[in-house]
Amino acid sequence: MERGTSKSGKLSGRSQISSVMKSVRYFLATSDTDREKIYRLRYDAYLAEGAIGEAPSRMFSDRHDKDVNAFVLGIEIDDALVASIRLHITTPECRVGPAMDVFGAELTPLLDKGESFVDPTRFVVDHSVRKMTTLLPFAGLRLGSMLADHFDATYMLATVRPEHVPFYDRICLLHPRTPARHYPGLKKPIALCYNDMQTLRRELHPKFPVFQSTAGERAELYGPSTSLVDRARWAGSANDNAARRFSWKQATGQTAGMTA
Repeated sequence: MERGTSKSGKLSGRSQISSVMKSVRYFLATSDTDREKIYRLRYDAYLAEGAIGEAPSRMFSDRHDKDVNAFVLGIEIDDALVASIRLHITTPECRVGPAMDVFGAELTPLLDKGESFVDPTRFVVDHSVRKMTTLLPFAGLRLGSMLADHFDATYMLATVRPEHVPFYDRICLLHPRTPARHYPGLKKPIALCYNDMQTLRRELHPKFPVFQSTAGERAELYGPSTSLVDRARWAGSANDNAARRFSWKQATGQTAGMTA
């Protein structure tokens, strides 16, 4: 029997995920054109699920899209935009991000202890593609894992609707930490889930090798790395720019910041 197949000849879940990932291309949305495409995709997805109301612009964005520590990413298959996710890297020096607006009381103690976290939000999938595959969420989760490795984040968050909590809890090992709360800009409440990256690398990543990535791949998306491991393994990712620590002054606009 071929590796990765079941007795019925069908690909195993892990192999199906790997197969989908091979056809995926990621890109960082830096141009107005790319961002507008993503905002339209968001609008269509959120409107279809009843999470937002209609808007004349037919786009959905918020102030956090322009945060200095935010990365707005597109996911393409065959040169077509099929999904998008926004990632924040939140650190003791830069306490900015959507989760901090709603769950600051729970997350501030982590930052006070010197921890940092990846805060994924605005994950959407084109509905026409969702009908063909349920595996694209792994493409978004992989981007979050890559960002955590790139900046040595110690925690991974997920702020999700109550009906999605079981998936993130059971499959992704991101355990619920709060009841669902009102989330600005959305009609439906959101719960906070998270786990530490050491646990995820030890227990989740061996089950889903697709979460693994190279320093070069991460640098192409996210720029210079603050990871000591990356600096040792790949000189091209060495971070000589102190601004990549995302200082509080940058995030509040008191100094010129990185755009993403």
